[in-house]
Amino acid sequence: MKLSSPTTARFARINGINIAFRVQGEGPPLVLIMGYRLSSAAWPAKFVDMLAKKFAVITFDNRGTGHSDKPVTGYALANMACDVGGLLDEIGIENTYVIGYSMGGAIAQEFVRQFPDRVTGLILCATMCGGPRATYAEPSVVRVMRDLDGLSAEQIARRIWQVTYAPHYLEQNLESAKDQMQREIALPTPLHAADLQFQAFAEFDGSHALSHIKCPTLVLTGDLDKLIPPQNSRIVAKLIPSATLVVVPGGGVCTENPIRVYRMIESAKLAR
Repeated sequence: MKLSSPTTARFARINGINIAFRVQGEGPPLVLIMGYRLSSAAWPAKFVDMLAKKFAVITFDNRGTGHSDKPVTGYALANMACDVGGLLDEIGIENTYVIGYSMGGAIAQEFVRQFPDRVTGLILCATMCGGPRATYAEPSVVRVMRDLDGLSAEQIARRIWQVTYAPHYLEQNLESAKDQMQREIALPTPLHAADLQFQAFAEFDGSHALSHIKCPTLVLTGDLDKLIPPQNSRIVAKLIPSATLVVVPGGGVCTENPIRVYRMIESAKLAR
């Protein structure tokens, strides 16, 4: 399927707000759902480029981030999943593969709960099901993510590094981390949107619905993830029938290991 050749941002009026999105590549549709307080610019370009060789890749800015509108309501993850559904309707996509990262993985869980027949295959990266089954980050990690008042966008990004990257990764890949940071802070997420996203993620509980997921599912996590401890992915994979769990040793996933994550998607037979 060819949806569009340009990679410039387009806008769709969804759920009462403007959502910015891009389409890259040709093939079966694949929508990428980014996590807490980040826009679609946070997806590593190399990762998206590799996916676009096999898929028509749809990236978009969640409400509150990037070029999308930044309202003061509507951040419940069930509603953000409706944003995804509305965007797919606008583009004219009935069925799609879905990749969700961190909070985006929770939105993906909610999307497949609401629209099970629209999901061809599901990849959940570094996420959790929420509720009593979830293992949340240590209070010290949460403080790093939350105590941001008065800091510039770059100061916030560098502060968050200490919990989003493994120490050895920063030592060996400082320039890559800086490049990633520049993409993430080009359009900073306002604190009100970040706070509302955080609250919505903390209140999310999708555990009761995971047993109903029927599509092929790959669950990925890094064994050193401080923000979303890997035990969460083990629980998610256990609750989803026939899910495949892969634990990446020595770090996290997506931003640290985009090539490895792509190869895992390929080996899982989801990249057809």
